[in-house]
Amino acid sequence: MIVVIVQKPPAQLRGELTRWLLEVDTGVYVGTAAARVREHLWGRVRGEVGTGRALMIWSDKNEQRLSMLGHHYLWTVEDFDGLNLLRKETAESRKLSAYGQRSTMLDT
Repeated sequence: MIVVIVQKPPAQLRGELTRWLLEVDTGVYVGTAAARVREHLWGRVRGEVGTGRALMIWSDKNEQRLSMLGHHYLWTVEDFDGLNLLRKETAESRKLSAYGQRSTMLDT
């Protein structure tokens, strides 16, 4: 299963996504497709979304049973010991991240 969420997509990209997936809500596409088609669609999304945002989530053979990729998305996909989690970048999270990096450098 594949879920693609796009914000501000050009009409050309919307048309490409509807060839392979169902648009269940504005900018939300769902369907099933082979890995090769999924990779093709993600390449098109990244190349054509322009200033918009995109997130793709698909079924996978891991502990979470899903994987995800983001492009210009408000949340960043991060791997924490094999788990994909979404982290929202804020001024506070950037500050904490910088502090964590400095303390890690001091520990070594």
